[in-house]
Amino acid sequence: MFEPSIGASNLHLTRSDLDEVLKADKGWTRYSNQGYEYVYEYCVPSTSIRIRVQSGVSIQTGSMDVPGLDAMRMFAISYNKRNGQGKAIVRGLCKAVIVRPAPGWQERLKGAYREVLRKAKGLAVR
Repeated sequence: MFEPSIGASNLHLTRSDLDEVLKADKGWTRYSNQGYEYVYEYCVPSTSIRIRVQSGVSIQTGSMDVPGLDAMRMFAISYNKRNGQGKAIVRGLCKAVIVRPAPGWQERLKGAYREVLRKAKGLAVR
């Protein structure tokens, strides 16, 4: 069961907290080579849509650097075309939805996923 560390009314989320919600067995992949924070990605089956979550969780510390001030950002991209040199062309499909690390963040993250997926499906090229 999820039990976050709670400081002065702000949640102190860790990589483990996010791994519990964005599960690999549900199709999510965690990347640690995307800069200073962990990035999670879900490839929507039978589409070119990839949903990404920039976690706000530091690769160096494994937790949010400033609990309560950092936030997760979820957005969608289309990643299926190739240019003449074999490189993928990435196209943003919707602006980031912000999810703050406060009580109930898990349900808000799931709601953000549904919102981003709905918007992206209307714009993606299959």
